[in-house]
Amino acid sequence: MTTSVSSSTGASSLGSTSPKSIFGSNASTFLNMLTTQLKNQNPTSPMDTTAFTSQLVQFSQVEQLMNLSTSFKQVSGRMDDANFVQAMDLVGKNVKVQAHGLEVKNASADFAVHLDTPAVASSVSITDQNGMQVWYANGPTASGDTPFHWDGKDMAGNQLPDGEYNVTVSTFGKDGKATEIAPIVETTVTGVARGANGTTLTTPAGIVSLSSLYGIVK
Repeated sequence: MTTSVSSSTGASSLGSTSPKSIFGSNASTFLNMLTTQLKNQNPTSPMDTTAFTSQLVQFSQVEQLMNLSTSFKQVSGRMDDANFVQAMDLVGKNVKVQAHGLEVKNASADFAVHLDTPAVASSVSITDQNGMQVWYANGPTASGDTPFHWDGKDMAGNQLPDGEYNVTVSTFGKDGKATEIAPIVETTVTGVARGANGTTLTTPAGIVSLSSLYGIVK
């Protein structure tokens, strides 16, 4: 059996429609306040009709904003669902992401540094899994992408083994403040997860957010 619900406008409909359906979950509080206000008004100077109507309009506007906020949350949830489903197609593919992990293969590793705005100075530091710095270079100062190639050798020219390393880029602005950013590295997506902060990609370079995806390598 299907039950249909219809609504109509006009003063006569207020008597047959529950307060909650009109004013939302805060209807009881609003009606209690309104009843108290009417009981305690001065009989010789009753509430002005214009003021009374204004209060109703203001409450209605607040309710509409609350409903709009709920709608935005629903839309955001659906977008998260869509992002997660699309991210599943990335599993097994080579991608470019902003991450600190760097994979050295065949004594070679390539990455890029992206600056949204020009910097006074910047530096690039590579460390091993023990946190020891093995390579250092001056970074770019111009905005845009700057490619880097590392031959897998430390500062003394010793060839280091293939494996996982970490890259940190520090930029210095005109205000003298330093900001750390992640470079753009090429890696492979091995898994996808969804959490409180949205969809994340699991890669050998680390777990990164879907928003860190810079491109798909053909």
